Amino acid sequence: MSNANEQSVWAVYRQDGPGNQFVVQSGLSQTAAEELVRELEARGHKQHYWATAEGASDRNPQLTDQL
Repeated sequence: MSNANEQSVWAVYRQDGPGNQFVVQSGLSQTAAEELVRELEARGHKQHYWATAEGASDRNPQLTDQL
C-alpha cells in the first residue's frame, strides 16, 4: 500500500524575518520537497523553510501563532 502523502503534490515555502511567506517551489513529490528544504536550510540563511502538501494550509502550522 502506498503512502497518500507521497502521491500528493507538495510545495516548499519560505518565511523571512518580518514574517512574509513565499512559495519557493511547487509541484514536487514529498521526497523532493523535503530534500529541497534540507538543502536550503543547509545554506545557513536566517529564513525558515518548510514543505507541505499543496491544498493544505499555506501557512506553516508551527509559525501561525507567531504571525
